[in-house]
Amino acid sequence: MKWNSELYDDKHSFVAKYGEGIASFLNVQNGDNILDLGCGTGDLTAKIAQKGATVTGLDASPEMITQAQKKFPDIHFEVADASRLSDVQQYDAIFSNAVLHWTFEHLKIFENCYNALTDNGRFIAEFGAYHNIKRVSDAIEDAIHNLGYTYRPDYFPWNFRQDEDIKNDLLKVGFEDVTVESFDRPTPLEGEDGLVNWLVMFSDNLLKDFTDKEKQNVYQECSRLLRDDLYEAGQWTVDYRRVRIFAYK
Repeated sequence: MKWNSELYDDKHSFVAKYGEGIASFLNVQNGDNILDLGCGTGDLTAKIAQKGATVTGLDASPEMITQAQKKFPDIHFEVADASRLSDVQQYDAIFSNAVLHWTFEHLKIFENCYNALTDNGRFIAEFGAYHNIKRVSDAIEDAIHNLGYTYRPDYFPWNFRQDEDIKNDLLKVGFEDVTVESFDRPTPLEGEDGLVNWLVMFSDNLLKDFTDKEKQNVYQECSRLLRDDLYEAGQWTVDYRRVRIFAYK
């Protein structure tokens, strides 16, 4: 999907903010060579670099990389797909935040990460867990049906998997000392139009056959369906669930 990098920075800075939690587990050592896999617009990449690491930011979105390069010109960023990482053993750590639920190639990506790590390297990531945004994604489907539009389940862009399945894949490619843990993380959105902004940012793949007017209708119907559960005192809060993985080579 094509990303709106300015909207991402303006209304969805919480993605990087929450990512600081998982980034703290990197235990960065001065001189570490680290890959930020799916770096977005580079905020966490820059924070990791500030700790003394040499960091490469990689993202499949040219729009995100262009924005990252503007913000942090001293950091090396590349447009590249996580499923096509080099197998050269070069990174002491690979870090990823809020990315891996956007791909259905986990096994291949885990294998690539394993191969790209030096011996004793670490792979630390956080992304959407099983039943992440379940209320929101169900509401999108219900809104489409309520409005008489066609819902396309094959357009569903997210891969929210059970912890045990993720762990099995990590072990399968060779990682050791693997920990996979999921947890609820209700996430507040910014402003009265927070849910609509979220839908504009993240649901476009599900609605890619829709006209702009039809999309607006879906956004408003979703807001109506979710208001009783996810809105209180001027604040939208989305039902996020996250999974953290710690794996070592």
